[in-house]
Amino acid sequence: MELLSPGYPPLKLDGLTGWSSEFRAQLNHASAITVVSGYVSEFALKTLTDLISTASETLPNLKRFELVVGMAYFEGLTARQKSALLKLQSALSKNDLGSVSIPMFMKVHSKCSVFFHGQKIVAIIGSTNLTALVPHRQSELDIKIESPDQQALLARDYAQKVVELSTPVDE
Repeated sequence: MELLSPGYPPLKLDGLTGWSSEFRAQLNHASAITVVSGYVSEFALKTLTDLISTASETLPNLKRFELVVGMAYFEGLTARQKSALLKLQSALSKNDLGSVSIPMFMKVHSKCSVFFHGQKIVAIIGSTNLTALVPHRQSELDIKIESPDQQALLARDYAQKVVELSTPVDE
């Protein structure tokens, strides 16, 4: 188990890695990823779309990527966020990697990223939305857990259930 925080002054604590750094490190090696985020920014979506569009070169291990934007249906999206989500969906479809979906059954404000590395599972759970993929000065706190920790397996099950109950963004 590891604590993650971006460490912006005056809340800097020595020895902590930020969410963005850890997310990118896990992304670079994972074979599958499921991300549940309450909110996303168009800038983070563009960054992710660029990575997915070149996944065969930049993310050679990646076989599946699922994103759920948990607050979109109930809180709404800007026109630019909608456009960015559809571009990401298109990149995922074009590369046969996965989908972007939105829960319509309830607000999902949780933040949970699950990375699959063969049999190993790494989960990052906490306060950080996918928006932080493009670092910005905001204090967040997350925890990284790895299998065989039972909590990592429960995080995997939770994220998968949210995906199953959500509607693809292009529908």
